[in-house]
Amino acid sequence: MISKKSSERWRRGIRGVKQLELGDFMPFKIEQHRYDMYANLNKIANKYYKEVEAAPQRQIIPENYQFKPYGEKRTYPQDWRLYYLACRTQKEMFLHILKDSVDYLVIEQDYCGNGRPPVNFADVIKSLVIKSYNGLSSWGTETELNYAKSLGIIDNVYRKTSINKYMNSKRTVNTLHELYKIIALPIESIESEYGQYALDATGISNAYKNKKWVDVRLEKKKHKTFTKLHILCGTRTNAIISARITDGTKHDSIYLKELIKDASKRFRLKEVSADKAYTSRKNCDIIGFAGARPFLMPKKNSKAWNRGDSCGYWGDMIRMWKNSQLLFGLGYHRRSIVESLFSALKREWGDYCRCKLQNTIETEILSKIVCYNIKILSFALLSNDIQPVFMST
Repeated sequence: MISKKSSERWRRGIRGVKQLELGDFMPFKIEQHRYDMYANLNKIANKYYKEVEAAPQRQIIPENYQFKPYGEKRTYPQDWRLYYLACRTQKEMFLHILKDSVDYLVIEQDYCGNGRPPVNFADVIKSLVIKSYNGLSSWGTETELNYAKSLGIIDNVYRKTSINKYMNSKRTVNTLHELYKIIALPIESIESEYGQYALDATGISNAYKNKKWVDVRLEKKKHKTFTKLHILCGTRTNAIISARITDGTKHDSIYLKELIKDASKRFRLKEVSADKAYTSRKNCDIIGFAGARPFLMPKKNSKAWNRGDSCGYWGDMIRMWKNSQLLFGLGYHRRSIVESLFSALKREWGDYCRCKLQNTIETEILSKIVCYNIKILSFALLSNDIQPVFMST
């Protein structure tokens, strides 16, 4: 900016001589190589926009759809026939996918020696997911389990004491982690077309009618009454690819390495976006080593220089953020999709946990993630030509 004093001097002239050029009073001068750099960035931007326009779009727009003029409320087209079919067959698809995915897992039974025979662990996993899907307590789940048994989804209906005992088991937690990953695996063909993923974390209350996470997320003293859910999701189908569940006081950034490492085993990552909570040189290198381009929102005083132990991913990201806001914004603002995911998950299956112990809380949240991924997969089966390996024809 030009100071007021310099502006006045330029307006009235100096020592009675003709007015000097405005650029002589500017605190800096634009060098020639800056123009060349911006010209190169303009060429890169035009090339990128042409690739985006040429890429196949999966958004379904009816032929007779008319876009709203500027200034009116923006609406998005919807294939209502497909939406109605997905809503009408939602529960049948849920039970069918749940049965096939759990049966696909190799679940070994506990040792059966003398005494009472063990329960069927596969039926316990199915019962826990059905309980979370219907949003019922352990007392009111038996009717739904009898309905599932009549359809052949489960073989046995166990009482609430047996189901609650297995909720506090580490084996149950590990099995549910494997289950939601297997359900999300068929969506890899859709997500890998663009390879764009997003990271974020949210809080789930440990008590009924507690304050919402959006109201207390900046008050760190109240995070003790919440459990944090860290996820990595795809931005095309909004499926949860990898998840970690921790105490509400844990920071978001330290779990980026685990999520990226776990997701890169099954999905091809090309771009990863996250907010300022994950911004660091180390996280940029972790994303870069996984074969993806980081889009982490920098702070306003971030510098582009690389340290001796850095691999250049940080400097490339900062230079893109400073020199080409449009290109950086296209990649970064895809992280807004993860906020919609959290909203859908909490509206559908609640923003609080009924359980109180650490293992039971983790089991309940993982069961909700399994329900969410099944819903995403059921809609993807209707709108795309995919065939999961675990589903029977």
